[in-house]
Amino acid sequence: MKLTRREFLAIGASLALSACGGSGSDEATDLDEAEVAESDSDAAVEQVDAAVEEAIDFDGSGLEEKGDFDFYISSSGGTSEGGNIPVIAWSPDTYGDIVTVNVYGGDGTVCTIYVDGHERNKLNAGDCSVSVAYDQQDGTEGTHLVELVSASDNGATIYRKAQYEIVY
Repeated sequence: MKLTRREFLAIGASLALSACGGSGSDEATDLDEAEVAESDSDAAVEQVDAAVEEAIDFDGSGLEEKGDFDFYISSSGGTSEGGNIPVIAWSPDTYGDIVTVNVYGGDGTVCTIYVDGHERNKLNAGDCSVSVAYDQQDGTEGTHLVELVSASDNGATIYRKAQYEIVY
């Protein structure tokens, strides 16, 4: 079962909060409740981030681009055409599609779309545009990698990539 980042955070926060129960002492400390909660929350987020990083579905590092068709992503911040990296103004509380994957002139091969190594959607690489299903980690601040992949037992038969950047 795959968990979204939000579900990971909820589980991590629950574990962190349950782990910080009473110590059996009524002595006062220098930390107030808000500082303790923030500290526990930060630790939970770090644990979840590490788990999410480890649980990727695809790692295309070191692969060369393959596929004789036009491929680019488009967003509110522009397109990746010509190697451009669109910059998207985003809020962590925003929901909706971040990018659209555009393919023109392909043969219709079934491909999987990955964002930062996590499977997000599938498409037939012919003439189409497909929105990438939003996941909270796709909207974190920084640069993100979108990969279009069709693989066989002999490796990737199609591999195309583009990036977008999120700024808060």
